[in-house]
Amino acid sequence: MYTQCSNCATLFRLSAWHLRKARGLVRCCLCHETFDALPGLVDELPASIVERYPQVAAVPGQVPPEAAEPAGERPVAAQSADEDLFLQVPEIEAASVPAAASAKARRRGGMLGWSALILLLVAAMVGQYAYVMREELARFPRLRPWIESLCSVAGCELPPLRDVARIRILDKHVALHPTSAGILLVKAVLVNDTGFWQPYPQIRFNFLDPVGDSRASRWFAPDEYLADSRLTEVAAGMPPQEPVSIRLELQGMGAAAIDNFAIDFR
Repeated sequence: MYTQCSNCATLFRLSAWHLRKARGLVRCCLCHETFDALPGLVDELPASIVERYPQVAAVPGQVPPEAAEPAGERPVAAQSADEDLFLQVPEIEAASVPAAASAKARRRGGMLGWSALILLLVAAMVGQYAYVMREELARFPRLRPWIESLCSVAGCELPPLRDVARIRILDKHVALHPTSAGILLVKAVLVNDTGFWQPYPQIRFNFLDPVGDSRASRWFAPDEYLADSRLTEVAAGMPPQEPVSIRLELQGMGAAAIDNFAIDFR
């Protein structure tokens, strides 16, 4: 009788005595793998193997180098005067002995299963991190589409993109109000120098008096400095690369501030 190691595909000759004593378990003398010899047990070798490896069939009926005993007992080493009791046969030629192929397939399937489980756990961790940090990650234009897709599945909402540092002042002008005393009339043209719509910012004016002291106005909301024609578009946000005119009337500022002022955004 013959069987094959499930790990290294080595072909062994067996006897019924050792199969009974080891309860079907065999330990390979090359890779030391303990395997069940019964599923792949055959009485005769295929003719293709006998023709190519005649020394296998020519060896008298001996036993493999080692047979593994059940748990709790020491393995019994088989004794033999023959050195040619085993032969490493290529897997493709030993297809008629199914134990090795089936064992390898089970191991391969197990490895694929573990790999898939690890990838699934990594994907879950990345998704959890992205959900927790969604607002911070959504500030990056390249990551924004991925975070939006995540929120479409998770049912979360993202704040609109903001980058007030990219709002430029194309033109600004401050003058005394033509009809009201003690009021400064401020006009400016702003542009959103990004590639996306962003909320209109709040605006504050800083004026410097002749001695260098700074006087800041309060923060103004979009509905206070936009023209009436744009008030209906406040919710949509500030369009990219499009000039936006603003106008404000400031009280309590002296005429000396006309030529020395700055505009802040937040």
